[in-house]
Amino acid sequence: MEAATTRSLMSAENLSLPQVQVIVMSASMGCSHCRQRVSKVVSKMNSLLDYMVDLRKKEITMRGVVESKKRKVDEERRSYKKKSPRSLGFLRMNCFSCG
Repeated sequence: MEAATTRSLMSAENLSLPQVQVIVMSASMGCSHCRQRVSKVVSKMNSLLDYMVDLRKKEITMRGVVESKKRKVDEERRSYKKKSPRSLGFLRMNCFSCG
């Protein structure tokens, strides 16, 4: 029994995340302006293969290529330059017409 447990643990250690992952997010889409804004933001995301907006469930299903965190950190270290902090300018994330 112990040998089988050791083998299964060793194979579990060698697992890695798949390159393509599916992410489901909830989003407030009460009016047409909110729906357009959500679609616009999602369509500009990097590394997305496709996405689907479900108005009835108020969900967005996205499928895209996700890099490992280690690789991303290594690339950031190599290309590190001092940059001044920037504001994205989000004052309010809710739609003014929704309340």
